Amino acid sequence: MHFKFLSHLLGRIGSILFLVSTLSSCGIDSIAFLGSKVTLASSGPSSSVFLAPSVTEDNYLGVFLFYRIYASEVLAETDKNNVYNKQNVLNAVPGTIIESYLLSPGGLKYKKLTIDGDVPIPSLYKSLIPINTLVSIDFPTSTSVEPKITILKEASATISYIISRSITGTTGSYLSFRDKALDGQDDYLASTVDPDPNVDYIQFFAVTYGINQNSLQELYGDAVYIGRITLNL
Repeated sequence: MHFKFLSHLLGRIGSILFLVSTLSSCGIDSIAFLGSKVTLASSGPSSSVFLAPSVTEDNYLGVFLFYRIYASEVLAETDKNNVYNKQNVLNAVPGTIIESYLLSPGGLKYKKLTIDGDVPIPSLYKSLIPINTLVSIDFPTSTSVEPKITILKEASATISYIISRSITGTTGSYLSFRDKALDGQDDYLASTVDPDPNVDYIQFFAVTYGINQNSLQELYGDAVYIGRITLNL
């Protein structure tokens, strides 16, 4: 099984490199993309841990964190599988589905994560998460405690930030993940068959981000699933 996966991965990389080489030899600008990505270390119903990219490119600026809230875990799993199926198409250039599918209003409608009341670009800048830095997303059991993201450096340098939704309420402030998501809100997928109206699921993807230094075009790597939180309301 590992051999088949490795063969598929090498074949995909080889195809992309061949395409870039061919276009360059024909006098066409080569395709810029980000091949680096984060790695999921562990995940559970209340927390998730991932590793920052182990290798980065010159165009790399950091990592975006995207989320969507689901009424049904089945729908969340379906969307996760659809993302990977689209990315695994032979000759697919890394990152091509991010704007056209993952974030698109006509696609899955994932949203940028709000961090300490701001929606930074990208969510985590490269200086904050050096190579192989551990990052955790935690939703405490107590509903009076806001969820947070923690950069797990050495003990003296560990940093935590409150995370929240990136849509606003009637006061103009970003909504908390503790606020019940409602049908019609842009970051929520309701379900006609909701097995438990008191439970929602928050699914996260991490995507490397950068800028093509020649064209100033935004670049994305492939989306990596980094966990699904069970939210008891």
